Amino acid sequence: MKIRPFFQLCLLLFVVLGIFYPALFGEFNTVDDQKLINRILNMDSYDWGNRLRPGSSFYYRPLLVWTYYLDKQLWGLDAGFMHLVNMLLHAVNATLVFFVARRAGTALFGVVGLLPLAAALLFALHPITTESVNWISGRTDVLATTFVLLTVMLLIRAIESQHSGWALGAALVFIAGIMSKEVVLFFLPVGCYLL
Repeated sequence: MKIRPFFQLCLLLFVVLGIFYPALFGEFNTVDDQKLINRILNMDSYDWGNRLRPGSSFYYRPLLVWTYYLDKQLWGLDAGFMHLVNMLLHAVNATLVFFVARRAGTALFGVVGLLPLAAALLFALHPITTESVNWISGRTDVLATTFVLLTVMLLIRAIESQHSGWALGAALVFIAGIMSKEVVLFFLPVGCYLL
């Protein structure tokens, strides 16, 4: 069966948003979402100078905190909208997996067929993703995944085009990933291997 890539992407997004839409009606998790919300409610402004300095909080995740601050500014920390942001980031991640699988399939097999769609659906619907997508405090994982997958895409583009500008872009996106979750640093050996 041949389905054009555009329709594969539409199906992917429809499935991802359809599966996770009940999260829009969820409240804050009582385990630690309340602590996060209280901390953000008490934040008057986002001080980049203070946030970029390591040691200003328990974790070094300034971009993550910035997204929560934007939630406060845009929709007053409404739980439904905060869940929606996580869902949309997860949909972006599934789309990026689709494109990475498409490039890898083309490079390895010459023809891709439904491989990218299968890989993206497996990624999007795997049960391990439910916590990160449905739990507002789990945004750190979804956001870090976005930056890692963008780094992979930019590295692939740098390898294909042999242009150092793409590699520089990949390095900047990688740094942004570290600023959303420090464990992204462990992607560095993989990135070096790809180059």
